Amino acid sequence: MLVVIGLSNAIPGLPGLDNAVKDWTGIPDFRIRKFSTEDFFALAFAVMMLIVVLKHSIARHWRRAGGWRYALGVFLDTALVVAGLGIALTYIIEIEAICLIDQIT
Repeated sequence: MLVVIGLSNAIPGLPGLDNAVKDWTGIPDFRIRKFSTEDFFALAFAVMMLIVVLKHSIARHWRRAGGWRYALGVFLDTALVVAGLGIALTYIIEIEAICLIDQIT
């Protein structure tokens, strides 16, 4: 799914493609290419970190060792996902186009 979204972001501007998709979906603001970086980069990074943990889980690799190794693996997998989400959230909070701190205050 991440590859399809990334490829759709890189589709060249084909004449009539945007209007055809908008007519097909019925959503006038639907975008299939050139997503805004404020939304796309943070979401793509968070999804990539989740994919890394699901594909290459340390806990799954160390399950047979059991005990403290398995617990450490679960902790490290969880820490990677939390760090990825934290970095994505920090990007959304601090980027000038959105800057949630300025909007709240």
